[in-house]
Amino acid sequence: MSTVSTARRPVALRALAIAAAIAAPLALSGCFPIDVTNAQRIDGGATAEGDDPIVESDDADGAGLDELSFEDGALLTAASTAEWADGLMFDDGWTLTSPDDGNGNWGYTSADGACTAAYWQGFIGDVDTSSGDDRIATDEMLAVVFGATAAEVGEVAVDGGFALGAPGNDEVDTRYVVGDDGTVQWVVAGRALVQPGLGFTLTIDCTGQDPEAVLDELNQLSAIAVVP
Repeated sequence: MSTVSTARRPVALRALAIAAAIAAPLALSGCFPIDVTNAQRIDGGATAEGDDPIVESDDADGAGLDELSFEDGALLTAASTAEWADGLMFDDGWTLTSPDDGNGNWGYTSADGACTAAYWQGFIGDVDTSSGDDRIATDEMLAVVFGATAAEVGEVAVDGGFALGAPGNDEVDTRYVVGDDGTVQWVVAGRALVQPGLGFTLTIDCTGQDPEAVLDELNQLSAIAVVP
């Protein structure tokens, strides 16, 4: 199977990989190849699907959690819940251009048209979570997105963070991969929660803008709300 690369993966392929390969039940038969040539390493900036991606969270610390490191994932249980608290819908800088498709996928386009942001949340029942480790499982989940192996993802993925509970922090440990084909720059970031069997991804495509900076911007607008 081909390896993971920072060369641009077409948006349609990434969307298909997320929608078809991750949404429960996961389909692991598809492979969307890219390789690790000229891989870049970057510093981290740092539920189940529903009808509405907007979640109101009254607890900025994620229902009593001050952070959700990879190790803290062990504090969750099979009964824990988590979902995106999505504030982009209320921000003039982003327009909802892909409403929730019923499979946990929805997306936005920036006001200047330079970037898109695609969110996903759902079950990861067919991702290999036998390690019981959220970090390892997150690389396994991203491997499904990229049609690669977890080892190949591990060569290019670095640690980052999503916001926890309320926007404006980076307390949810994530893994992400960045790419640049000279015209389009992209980031695919994700987090798997082994105990409740849930996964989250955020895919950013930009033209002429730094997707890592956009990832930081989106952490000021969206978060993962967790009820342990």
